[in-house]
Amino acid sequence: MQHVTPQARQVNFGRTPTKALLIIGAAATILGLLICIAFVVAAGVDYRLTEDLGIDPGPTPPAIVAGMTAGFWIFVVGIVTLAAAGFLRILRR
Repeated sequence: MQHVTPQARQVNFGRTPTKALLIIGAAATILGLLICIAFVVAAGVDYRLTEDLGIDPGPTPPAIVAGMTAGFWIFVVGIVTLAAAGFLRILRR
């Protein structure tokens, strides 16, 4: 096993932030997508329940729309983060 000096650790530390960006971007993308899917299912359930009561379904409730919007923007931030991490990885090669 080689002895690594503190200076060598600092030099090798440069790749860790890119990996962290990739992990954060992937997690945000998956989380945003799951949130969107959950709220789309919630909107469908709400529509179906309203239809079963014999009431003409109106617009989607604001809470469901807000949840879908939040999930969408988390997804977008994740995609942008993944793109930035990929760009940084290309630059470092």
